[in-house]
This record gives sequence, C-alpha cells and structure tokens, in this order.
Amino acid sequence: MKKVKISIVSFLGVIILSLIAYFGYINYQTYQANKLMNDAIKKAGIPISEVITIQATNYNQQGLFGPEWYGEDITTKKDYKHWRQVVKKRGKYLSGKPLGDTAALSNPKNCELTYGLLLQDGVARIGPVYAGTSATSSQLDEFAYHFPNQFPEE
Repeated sequence: MKKVKISIVSFLGVIILSLIAYFGYINYQTYQANKLMNDAIKKAGIPISEVITIQATNYNQQGLFGPEWYGEDITTKKDYKHWRQVVKKRGKYLSGKPLGDTAALSNPKNCELTYGLLLQDGVARIGPVYAGTSATSSQLDEFAYHFPNQFPEE
C-alpha cells in the first residue's frame, strides 16, 4: 500500500513539475519574442513611445510538437488620432459598419488602423492592417508610418 501511495505522489509530482516547466518555457519564449518584435517596430521607424498595444504578444503552437509563432497587434498614437477623425467625419467605421455610439472611439483597442506583428522561426515581420485585413497599396496613405509591407499579398 505504501508503494502505491509513493507511486501516485511521484506521478503527480512529475506531472505538476512538467506543467510548471512548460508554462515557464512559454513565458520565457514570449518575453524573448516581445523583445524581437520591439526591435522590428524600431526598424520599421515607429517610436516605441508612440505604440499603443491592442493585443499583447501571445504564444501560439500547432499541436504539441508543431511550429511555434507569436503574434501582437499594435497601433500608434498618430494612427489612433487620425482614425478617430476619419470615422467621426464619415460617420461609419473603416469596415463600413455604421458608427452609432461615439463612445467606442475613445477606446484605442477599437482602432482599425493597426500593425500586425508575427514572429516565426526567429524572424519578426510587421505589416499594416486596415479594418482587420492586410492594407492594400491604396490604403497605405491612411497610416502615419510607411515602410515596406513584410507580408506578401495573397
């Protein structure tokens, strides 16, 4: 009976330690990814002091042993200000949805002029996102910062 209890406690201990190690790995890798993405932001010519984070760096994995990638969505103070002006003037969002309540304009997380960041295989890429989709060449003038789109158009 003692051996069974010791085996169960040992098994649970291994599982708990494995989970702690796995989540520690994810947090460390996310921290490292965040540093690489900040470097990509700087290389794109966007001052870090201008950045408003829409969605913080998050870890993604396809299956247990599949490829890992990290994503982040940001906007800038200039883009947010411009977006608010455009939406107020048009009376609708860039996506075409009617404006309705203007209180939504006070939250930068609703901004439709964003930059998507992706880190995969150690390479960080950044690209403009207009109303939830990759910005077309005609939409790039709406953005405060201009740099080559690092995501190929499909």
